[in-house]
Amino acid sequence: MRPGRQETERALRIGGALLLGGLAAACLFVASHEWFHGDDFSFLHHVREASASSWWWPFGERHWPFYRPLGMHSYYWTCLHAFGLSPFAFLGISVAFGTATAVAAGGVARRLGLQAPAPAITSLALLSSLAGTGVLTSATTFHYVAALLATNVSLALFLDETRARNAASAVVLMAGLLCNEIAALVPVA
Repeated sequence: MRPGRQETERALRIGGALLLGGLAAACLFVASHEWFHGDDFSFLHHVREASASSWWWPFGERHWPFYRPLGMHSYYWTCLHAFGLSPFAFLGISVAFGTATAVAAGGVARRLGLQAPAPAITSLALLSSLAGTGVLTSATTFHYVAALLATNVSLALFLDETRARNAASAVVLMAGLLCNEIAALVPVA
């Protein structure tokens, strides 16, 4: 007897969740063998020395040429004060945000009406892309992951088509823009 559509979709969801969890665990394993490198140290030094108000002032002089107060300054400051110089903690945050981003992307695919296994494949493809490009294993690339998470959540809220959710979508999109300017692509899409 062949399984019904609901049983098949449930099995696909469980399988997708297991694959996503396995990929996230593999990313954490790789992250556990990483250390700060390159400009990570200059960012860490900068957030120790600069005042928090200077991070948020959009016209001030900054350590790097981009305005990313949530995706860079706040991330480095928060992780440094919470975890000290533990690169695994920084990268663990990136993996957690990357996994949440992948799940949110799968949710957007489902909201767009894609049938199983497309949402699971969307999630796996996004997390694989983030892992394969090194975004999840470099502390300096958190701003990409945070912006992608914000854009996916913003899209999910926008697709609900209620005024309150649309307003929340705009707020989340603004938070994404404070992480990285790539979030500006959402309205274009």
